[in-house]
Amino acid sequence: MNVSETKFEPVAGEATPFVTIGVAHPLEPLNEQEIHLAMKIAGEALGLGAETMFELVELNEPTKEDVWAFKPGDPILREARVNVYPRRGLGVWRCIVSLAEEKLLSKVLYETARPMIQPEEFLEVEACVKLDPRFVEACAKRGITDMDMVCVDPWSAGNFGVEGEEGLHLSHTFAWVRTREDDNLYAHPIEGLNAVVDIKKMEVLRVDDYGGPPVPWKEVNYAAQFRETFRDDLKPIDIEQKEGVTFKLDGHQISWADWSMLIGFSSREGLTLHDIKIADRPVVYRASIAEMGVRYGS
Repeated sequence: MNVSETKFEPVAGEATPFVTIGVAHPLEPLNEQEIHLAMKIAGEALGLGAETMFELVELNEPTKEDVWAFKPGDPILREARVNVYPRRGLGVWRCIVSLAEEKLLSKVLYETARPMIQPEEFLEVEACVKLDPRFVEACAKRGITDMDMVCVDPWSAGNFGVEGEEGLHLSHTFAWVRTREDDNLYAHPIEGLNAVVDIKKMEVLRVDDYGGPPVPWKEVNYAAQFRETFRDDLKPIDIEQKEGVTFKLDGHQISWADWSMLIGFSSREGLTLHDIKIADRPVVYRASIAEMGVRYGS
C-alpha cells in the first residue's frame, strides 16, 4: 500500500484558538456542529469537490494525561479524525483536524485503500442490480417477476486475483424476496444468485447464477400482527421504580451510587465507556463494546 503523508505545523502568531461551546468533558463525542465543521475543514483542504465522501468523522481522543489533568471549566480544544475519499476514485485520506484552530493538522493518503460502503451506496447497489437484465432473467427462472419484492444485500469484498476484478472497489451481493410489503424476506432466500458490482462506477460486472434449491415460500413471520395465537403459559414481568431512578445523567456523564463514567460512541466500536470510577477511584480508563467477549458454547 502506497502512502503519501503531509503534516501542517501551527504558525507562530496565529489568533487565539476558540473553544467548542456546550462540551463539558474532553472525551464527549463530537456534536452536530463539530461534525459539520470537521467536514468543512477537511473537504476544503483536500479540494476533492462535489464528489467528496466522508467515511468517518469522530473525536480524536486527547491523551490520557490531558484528560486526567482536566478540571471542570477548563478550556477544551477539540480535534477530529476524518476519513475522506473521492466518490469515483480509489484511495482514502485519513486526516486530523483542529476544530479549535479550524485547520488541517495532518493528512495521509492510502492510495489503494477501499472505504466502508456508505448507506447511500447500499441503496444504489441494490437499485442497479435489480435493473440488470441478467439478474432479472435469473429471477424469472425461479418464478420471481415482481422486482419490487426482491431485496439485494450488498456485502463488501476484497480482491483475490479474479480476472476483471483487479483494482476495483467491489460488492458481492445476496438476494431475498418478499411475498408482500411487510413480509420477513429472510425466510425466502434466492439461493445461488450473486451479482458482483463495481461500486465506483455503480455497474454490475457480472451475475453469477449457480442454480440451487427453489425459493422456500413458506411464511415465517413472528411480528404480533401475523400471529393468530399467543402463548398463555407465561406470567407477566413488571419492573417498577415508583420513587424514580437512582442514576443521574448530566450530558454524557452518568453516575449511580458510587459509580461514575462518561458515555461515548465510536462509529467502528459502537458504545464506548470512559473514565469509569467508583468512589472517585479510577477503575477503567476506556472500554468499548467491541472488546466484550460473548461465549455461546456450553
